[in-house]
Amino acid sequence: MWMTSMLLLCVTATWAQFGLKGGLNLSSVASSAEEVDEQMLSMGWQAGIMARAEINAILSIQPELYFVQKGSEYQYLGADVTQKLQYVELPVLVVLEPFGALLNVHVGPQVSWLTNVETTYVNGPFGSSGTINTDKEDYNELDYGLSVGAGLTLGKMAFDLRFVQGFQNVEKDAVIGPVTVSSETRNYSVQ
Repeated sequence: MWMTSMLLLCVTATWAQFGLKGGLNLSSVASSAEEVDEQMLSMGWQAGIMARAEINAILSIQPELYFVQKGSEYQYLGADVTQKLQYVELPVLVVLEPFGALLNVHVGPQVSWLTNVETTYVNGPFGSSGTINTDKEDYNELDYGLSVGAGLTLGKMAFDLRFVQGFQNVEKDAVIGPVTVSSETRNYSVQ
């Protein structure tokens, strides 16, 4: 029902804009694990497409589809770990332009599909370093969250600053014999 309503709004829009989207993001995976120390932001990139359908003079709907690299850097049992999570993301934003087309604020839900996980470590046990072939099956394939931000439009270029909070645990709970280890890990990023 909700998606049908959104599609109808887009169909009845007075005009639409289409464009390419690219940029950098800073992200991390918030973890409750006691063995994880010194969590830091990890830099990634994103690239994709967007469309904006005007509903009226100050309100638009903006669906986007892009590939994004998120991740985290942290210390785990003395090793420096870098984890890269690659997603295809679909946010659907409500864009409000109360001061004309120059400035906007936007908010909306987003769904993310995990495509790849890569974990590297330095200074591991006995001075070891390397890449761990991380099993994607240990991670939740879907993440859903909320995107909130503001934008500035200068001519044909638009610049957005956005905070994205994932609500789904990134890692699945691990079962080791009779013990289930619950994971409290969620994505967040500034784009």
